[in-house]
Amino acid sequence: LRGERSLAKSFTTRQAKPSPPRNLSVIQRNLTSVSVTVDWQVPVSPNGRNFYVISYRVGSCTTARFLADASLKKTSLSLSYTLSGLQPFTSYSVWVQAVNREESSTLTSKSSNVEEFKTLTDAPSQPQQLRYVNTQSTSLRLQWHPP
Repeated sequence: LRGERSLAKSFTTRQAKPSPPRNLSVIQRNLTSVSVTVDWQVPVSPNGRNFYVISYRVGSCTTARFLADASLKKTSLSLSYTLSGLQPFTSYSVWVQAVNREESSTLTSKSSNVEEFKTLTDAPSQPQQLRYVNTQSTSLRLQWHPP
């Protein structure tokens, strides 16, 4: 017995949520008072074309940045990004998530491991309103306002 042939139908499955980025690390040699470079490995299961969101926390304030491909440095094994505009001598936590975008939804991975770092100290700014207030033959007294 033979029935009629049905028409072929093709379809594309939806993207799945990516697995988390792996092995996030702070590159200590690139740590300054106002910036840091972090690198990570791509997810084991990207499940589509990944974009990345890097998040960092200082105290209770969290900041997230969506990373365009052009802002990432790529090698065959990892991706890296330099966070800038940080505060000197401040402790931060940083993590990365992979993101797949579809027309109607965004699929975000779980977070990578969290790394902590402290920016380096920086030279203080100049004292304000420096003046001498009392001079004697063997001493000088100065006053100023903190920077």
